[in-house]
Amino acid sequence: MYNELQILRIRLMKNFSMARIPIIIACILIVFQQVYLPVVQAVSTVEGDEAYLAFPYPCNSSQVTLQQSTKVPFYRSTDGLSPYLPSDQVQRFNVQNRIENGTCSLALTITYLRRDDQGSYILFVYKDGYPQNDDTQNIRLQVDYPPGKASCVVGHSKGGEWVGVDCTANAGTIPGKIECYQNGLWMFPLNDPTVVDSLLKQTFLILESQPAFCCSSPWHEYRERCECNDTALFLDDTSEKPCLTISTTTREVTNNVQSFESTSEPSSITTTSITDTQKDDIIISLSVIIIIMMLINLFFIYKFRKKYNDHRNTGRSNQPTGNENCVKVKDIPEEIALPRHVNCGALSDNGESVQ
Repeated sequence: MYNELQILRIRLMKNFSMARIPIIIACILIVFQQVYLPVVQAVSTVEGDEAYLAFPYPCNSSQVTLQQSTKVPFYRSTDGLSPYLPSDQVQRFNVQNRIENGTCSLALTITYLRRDDQGSYILFVYKDGYPQNDDTQNIRLQVDYPPGKASCVVGHSKGGEWVGVDCTANAGTIPGKIECYQNGLWMFPLNDPTVVDSLLKQTFLILESQPAFCCSSPWHEYRERCECNDTALFLDDTSEKPCLTISTTTREVTNNVQSFESTSEPSSITTTSITDTQKDDIIISLSVIIIIMMLINLFFIYKFRKKYNDHRNTGRSNQPTGNENCVKVKDIPEEIALPRHVNCGALSDNGESVQ
């Protein structure tokens, strides 16, 4: 019994030690994040627009550098823009070192944004040749873009001159849809836009006897017939021009459709907006993880202690009480003397030992 209790005690201590390891690791991560990781901000823009990023830093710094993600710095306060910066970025990147009201900052302006401009822009601060980790600035630039140009193929016949036309376009980070026009009129789609394997898909009901023009567009935008020219179907020499003036009646119909679109965004299209990632958010997440680990740890400790105490109680209940050899006095004649090892003490009338 002693060996079993010792084994249980060793197992309890071993599991308690193992359960503390994740908590120690989580604490180390929190300290590391607080000391070495900079605050990350996020800016979301659209392809083709302009982005403005501001990086404050201490005015007593000897040098600051600016780089995109893990690439070589494209700007040093001592040298200016890097000569290795691609020519297209030299024309679109503008860095200004500003001092206003005793506050120093580096202002980066990027014009005509491209998708490859997306990434983290990191400002490193140096003083007397040593990096100042607490002053490091990190801004995450998100460049959103609409779906690509639409392409359509004629599908199955729907009866008479009507056919189904299946249209696809490369999906963008901005939710989109596909629009089709025929005879200057906006055509109703047969389904909502869906994204499958990075492709935006939508089907329309089109007349084979007339030319049709289709295009993609962001979900909340509406393209006039003149702007919708990604692809054309059923064209011949006598077909209408790519852009026709839409009649007043047609424009009223399309305006009504546009108002309907703005209130019925499809559930199949989702968009994710980037928010600022601050230290507090990471600390809260790690704190929740630590609390969960501690609860799991306490649960295992409770289970092992309960098992340990059950074994101890079982061992005590199996030990001799010292009264097993006692004999009830009323069952023995008075003239018979009891042996010393049997006479366990005074016994009550019902034969129980009275210490």
